[in-house]
Formats: sequence, C-alpha cells, structure tokens
Amino acid sequence: MAMGSFVSLGTGAAFADGPHGATATGGSSGGDLYQQNIAQEGRQNSACDEGDYSDITLAPGRLTGRCVNGDGSFNKFARVRYSGARAEGGSSTFDLYQQNVAQRGRQNNACDDSVDLGLDVTDGALTTDCVNGDRSRNEDTFVASGGALARGGSGDSYAYQHNVAQEGRQNNVCNLSDISSPSLDPGRLTAGCVNTDASSSKHAGVKSRGARALGGSDGYVEQQNVAQEGRQNNACANVVDVSASVSDGDLNTWCVNKDRSGNEETLVRSGGARSDGGTSTGSLYQQTLAQDGRQNNACADGVDADLTLSGGREAWWCGNTDHSGNKRVLVKGAGAHAQGGSGLYQEQDTAQEGRQNNVCGSATYWWPSVTNGRTGSGCGNGDGSSNEDVLVKGGGAHAKGGAGADGDVWQQSVAQEGRQNNACANLNHPLAGPPSLTDSRAEASCYNSDRSRNKKVLVKGGGAHAEGGSAASELDQQNFAQEGRQNNACANLNAPEISLTGSRAQTRCKTVDGSDNEETKEIGGGARVKGGSSAGSLYQQNIAQEGRQNNACDNHNHLDANITDGRQSARCVTVDRSVNRGTTTAGGGARVEGGSALGDLFQQNIAQEGRQNNACGNSNDLTITATGSRTDSQCLAVDRSVNIGSQED
Repeated sequence: MAMGSFVSLGTGAAFADGPHGATATGGSSGGDLYQQNIAQEGRQNSACDEGDYSDITLAPGRLTGRCVNGDGSFNKFARVRYSGARAEGGSSTFDLYQQNVAQRGRQNNACDDSVDLGLDVTDGALTTDCVNGDRSRNEDTFVASGGALARGGSGDSYAYQHNVAQEGRQNNVCNLSDISSPSLDPGRLTAGCVNTDASSSKHAGVKSRGARALGGSDGYVEQQNVAQEGRQNNACANVVDVSASVSDGDLNTWCVNKDRSGNEETLVRSGGARSDGGTSTGSLYQQTLAQDGRQNNACADGVDADLTLSGGREAWWCGNTDHSGNKRVLVKGAGAHAQGGSGLYQEQDTAQEGRQNNVCGSATYWWPSVTNGRTGSGCGNGDGSSNEDVLVKGGGAHAKGGAGADGDVWQQSVAQEGRQNNACANLNHPLAGPPSLTDSRAEASCYNSDRSRNKKVLVKGGGAHAEGGSAASELDQQNFAQEGRQNNACANLNAPEISLTGSRAQTRCKTVDGSDNEETKEIGGGARVKGGSSAGSLYQQNIAQEGRQNNACDNHNHLDANITDGRQSARCVTVDRSVNRGTTTAGGGARVEGGSALGDLFQQNIAQEGRQNNACGNSNDLTITATGSRTDSQCLAVDRSVNIGSQED
C-alpha cells in the first residue's frame, strides 16, 4: 500500500543478460535490518509499490501508484535461455524487516506488498494499480529457465518477512500485508492487479526449473512465502498479523486475469512450485503458498487478522477468465509443494496445481468486529477454453502442515489438483474473541463456470495430498484435499464462536459445468487427507474429494453460534449440463485418516468420490442460540448431463 517512491530499496547486483541471471543479495546487520531485495529477469516484470517499514499519513490527501506493462511485440525463430532470478535476504542479530522478491519470465507482478506499514487516512484516498497486457505473437520460440528462488533471512529476535518467487507469465502477488495497521476515518484504500493475455504462440517450447520460496527462521516469525509457476496465478489480498480499522470508509482489493491466448503445438514442462515455511523457537505466524499451472487463486486468506469496521466496507475480489485456444499441447507439471514450519504458531499451507482452482476467503485466527458495515470476499472462474489433442500430466499437489513444538496450533492445509475446485470461506479460529457482527453484513462467494470444449484430451493427475501437523497442546486444524473438476469444500467452520446481532452472514458456492467432452480420458491420482495428532484437545476437519462436482458444504465442527434478530445461511449448488461422448474416467480414490488426541476429540472425516455427492449441513458438537433469527443451509445438485459411450471406473 505504500508508494514505491517513498521507499528506499536495498538491492544487490542484477545481471539481466549475464550467465548467472539476476541476483539480489541482501546485506547483514548487527542491529535492526530494514531491507528489500528484488531480482527480476526477463521481460516486463513489475515490482511496484512495495513498502517496508513505512509510515504514511493523509489528512486529507491522495497518493497514487501505477505500474503498467504493454507487450505488442512479434517474435519469430526466437531462443531465450535464462539462468534464473535469485533473491536472498540478509540476516540480523536483532529485528528483521525484509522483502525478498525473485521474478523470472514475462509480465509478473509483485505489487502493493507491505511489511510493517502504518497508514492513517482521513478524508483521503490511496490507490495502486498494476496492469499487464500481452498481445505478443510468438512463433517457433524456445524458452529455457533456471528458475526463480527467494530465500528469507534469519535473525535472533523478530523476523517480519515476505519471500516471493515467480516464474512464467503474468503471475500476481498483490496486496500482501504483514504486520500492517491501516486506519481509514473516512477514507478509501484501493489496490488492483490486472493481467490480460491475448498472445498467440505457435511451435513454442517452455522448460523451467521451477519457482522456490524458502522462509527464514527466528525466535519470533511473521512471514509469507509464495512460489508461483505457470501463467496467470493469483496470490491476492492475503494478510498476516494485520489490524485494520475502517470508519465510514472503503477498503477494496481486486486481482483479475483474462486469457484469450492461442497456443498451438506447444510444450510446457515445469519444474514445479515449492514453498517451504521457516521455523521459530517462539511464535510463528505464517502463510506458505505454492501454485503451479494456470489461473489458480489464493485470495483473501488471512492469518491472525484483526478487522474493525464501523459504517465501512471491505471487499476482495479475484477473478479468472479463460477463453484460450489450445491445440496439440503437452503440459507436464512437477507438482506444487507447500510445507509448513514448526513452532508455536498460526499457519496456512496451500498447494494448487492445474487450472482455475480457488482457495478463497479462508482464514485462520480471524478476529472481525463489524458494526453497521459490510465485509465480503469473492472468487470467480470462467472457463470457455477450447482444447484439442492435449495431454496434461500433473505432478500432484502436496500440502504438509508443520508441527508445534510447544503450546497451541491453529492450522489449515489445502491441496487441490485439477480444474475449478473450490476451498471457500472455511474459517478456523479459537474459541476466545469470537467474530462479532452488529447491524452488518458478511458475505463470501465462490463461483466456477465451465463451458470449455475438450476433444481427445488426456489428463493424468498426480494426486492431491494434505497432511496436518501435530501439536504438543491444543490443535485446531482443517485439512482439505480435492482432485478432479468442480469440487466444493465450502463454508466449513472449525472450533469457532460467532455472534450475530441484527446482522446477516451468507456464503454461496456454485459450480456450473456446461463443458463438451469428446474422446477424453481422465486418470486421477487420488485425494488423500491425514489428520494431525495432539497431546491435548483436538478440533479437526478432514475432507477428501475426488471426481466432479462433489459438495462438502456447511459442515461445522465444535461451533457455538449466538444469533439475535439475524440470519446465517449457506448455499452450495452444482449444476451439470456437460456433454460426454466416448469419455473415460478412472479415479484414484478418496481417503481420509483422522488424527488422535490424548485430550478431548472433536472431529469430522469426509471422503467422497464420483460425481455430485453431497455432504451438507452435518455439524459436530453444534450449539446454536437463536432469538428472532434464522439459520439455514442448502445443498443442491442438478444433473442434466448427456453421456454417450462413457465409462467411469
């Protein structure tokens, strides 16, 4: 949110065309360290509006930052070989405030990301826009890359850090905040990242070694580690330890990707996306995110977020639209791997591989207080792509939670592989300090629409695997693994208290399949979930789904809801209007293994395989106190598909 012109950058040497790639190496300090290390290699990459230890006051005033890239180039018989981009953080014997960004490829955005930002806006406006537009044409091209690596530094006291590695084309890391305190009274704060790809690629080969983000270690760590490889992946509006106060103001973020590219006789071979969390001997607040593929969303996911709205509005939106044409295309992924660190911590570990998967509006240790206000998050995917003679082989999505050395652990581990799977509006937070809505409205919406055309397409998945960590004391955990197409894990609450007074809380998840599939074959690697164990009490949800349009919706574990003159609702809808001729589907199975506890155990284990299975409105240890109020959940599956000569095993 802080403007780039107000921030002094400490970057190492960059060799854009040299044999060793672009390298930014941070220095070290015997005292406190405030540093940004940015390495970019390729074409039209943006590191825009990055703030590190900034303090901004507007009363009144307006501050605007804008980064725009437009590529209308034409490339024929081109060969590009990169050694990779590498950003390495320095170390400190005291406090560490640092951003390490490595980007390799074309039109990647690291935009409006802040570490330790103090912002006070009165009758003012702060706006940031990052925009990429690609209308290039590429014929007989070959790109080979050494990968992108971002490695966090270490300290002996406190570490506040972003580690971002991106490789490919038009990936977004937008509006990530770490230990930030924005105050709007009244005011407006807006951040937007937009990618548009209308490029045409013919006889193209892309080979990379992958994107890797490695977290640092310290006595006390607050950190985000993001690795993205592929095209048009979003890590948007994800916050760690943010305290936001909005009075009669607006706080808005949107990230949008539009793909109208044409790809013919192309080969894409990825090295995978890998994100490894750091460790802590004290408290650890961390997000570990790995995404590999095209148009995957990790949006509006928070760790230890404190939000106060009084007559204000907060909104996040992430949208993907795919109207690409793909003919005789081979895509081979090495997988997405997210592994959490260890310590006394709150953590989210997310791994996604494939196309248009959503992890949206899912929060860990979330503390909203809304009075006469409105808060909402939305993720939408629209697939109108055309795919002919395409082979997709995934390396699998793997999310593994870390372990808590001492004390309590709050954790979410999400692994999704395939197309248009939703993990939406799943909240995991402690029993103390519940979310509170007074005369307000809270909404979350996830929507997928598939109108793709697939002919002679082979998809072979490597499987989605989510494994929870363990704790030496209380463990509050959600583990989701989904593989296939258009599966929903939506509006599942774990160990929360919710207070609604004259308010409305609503969650909607909807998937519509209008795809046309001819002589296609899908082979699943299976969805696997293994819950963690606890030496104390255990509050856990484990959900594994494989197939198409399965619902796990509005299932609450150890929920205590107090509703007065209010309404709480959840609605999950799947509609199948697909046409399938001569198709074959072979699943690898859905398996769930629950954790164990030496103390109290509150647990839900759900495994679903096939098409349009519903696990809806199942609550475990539910307490509802409703006065003049209404609570309801609806799960609807409509099958109007046409299947001719199709086989499912």
